[in-house]
Amino acid sequence: MKLHFPWPEVAKALDEIRAATVVRPLYGKDTGKGLWLVGDEGVYLMPNTEAETRTIAYAKECDPRKSDDWWHVKRATFGGDDGVEFICIEEIDRLSAGPAGREPQSLCINFTATRMTISVQWERRLRNDGAA
Repeated sequence: MKLHFPWPEVAKALDEIRAATVVRPLYGKDTGKGLWLVGDEGVYLMPNTEAETRTIAYAKECDPRKSDDWWHVKRATFGGDDGVEFICIEEIDRLSAGPAGREPQSLCINFTATRMTISVQWERRLRNDGAA
């Protein structure tokens, strides 16, 4: 199952981590700058900054503020336990450096039984005749 994180919120989280001078370790390990993929009450991305308040980018499909079905989606993707995975900023930057003239629409994380993959969904470019 694939989760979509709206790019405007992801971009805010990336701006926050880029501006940070100190980052939080994950389970005692220094990971450098990046985003945490968190599964607890919903599934969301957040910068690993030391700030008391951080930008939160919920997956469209798993936002408890907007969906009553978020728990089922969380279990189907992230699993039943709470947890955190780290995504380094360099990986997100590499993925988001896409085709010229196109902007990212969503950061996508696809979950299978054995792995998690990350991609970027690009906004569609209209042809000259106005068709998609």
